[in-house]
Amino acid sequence: MQPVLEINNLTTTFFLRQGPVRAVDNVSLRLYQGKSLALVGESGCGKTMLALSILGLVPSPPGKITSGEVLFDGRDLTRLSEKELRAVRGNDISMIFQEPMSALNPVFRVGAQISETLIYHKKLSKNQAREKGVELLKLVGIPAPEKRYNDFPHQLSGGMRQRVIIAMALACSPRIILADEPTTALDVTIQAQILEIIRDLQDRSRTSTVLITHDLGVVAQVCHEMAVMYSGRVVEHGSVEDVLAGPRHPYTRGLLSSLPRLDREQDLEPIPGTVPEISNLPRGCPFHPRCPQKMPVCAEKEPPVFNTGSKVRCWLYHE
Repeated sequence: MQPVLEINNLTTTFFLRQGPVRAVDNVSLRLYQGKSLALVGESGCGKTMLALSILGLVPSPPGKITSGEVLFDGRDLTRLSEKELRAVRGNDISMIFQEPMSALNPVFRVGAQISETLIYHKKLSKNQAREKGVELLKLVGIPAPEKRYNDFPHQLSGGMRQRVIIAMALACSPRIILADEPTTALDVTIQAQILEIIRDLQDRSRTSTVLITHDLGVVAQVCHEMAVMYSGRVVEHGSVEDVLAGPRHPYTRGLLSSLPRLDREQDLEPIPGTVPEISNLPRGCPFHPRCPQKMPVCAEKEPPVFNTGSKVRCWLYHE
């Protein structure tokens, strides 16, 4: 089956005073129609930057895609002009941004911001766009959508602003949704509703989803594959069932061990230390200073990718 989105050896570099640093480092992933791919890992591991790189939204300067390709419909998105990318963003590929207050324009009513997408991409009239906008607000669980359509962002709670962002992303029935922590600011009942919408889009419209999340419970509910990221690299990639049932990389095992579980009585086991600064990565495997299974080679050479059922970047699987 041909992937709807194909990322090959993508590297995004930030050119800083102390020198160039790779926020996304040689990432290769595939996304198939009607399927969902989860990007997981601690904050600062490059998940959001990978999503921004797909849509050409890397802040420039100082950031720039320095190598690799992002293939969508046979076109390399990294080589499109800004005008060509605008035709793709919001129409074929939408993004649900993590911070709704900065993603919404504070001086325009939320309804106008939803309608703008429909008028630009779908060529609807203002009345048609308003009708569709109210329908979308109702779909994402906003009460009194006709009234809220005319509100400014500051008049809405954080959770309601997040739902407006989700409505904007769904407006044009995109083929791919890049969802950056879409349920973080929502209570559990609305979380379930949004996840049900995503599942319904996958089943009914064959929409593909890239889901950035810290919640491995959500990953188990809605995703087919998952990629674990650390310091801009994918350290483990495979089906959700394989990775959650038998994690191979010590970092993936650490993430799972730090989660509370009903069938485990012992204390949680947090991963020691913190994610290193991207501008000051250790030599060799970036995870080795925190790894309980590190070997001498881990501090000397960065591991390649080993195919063990899942694809894992760790010297433990060297023959």
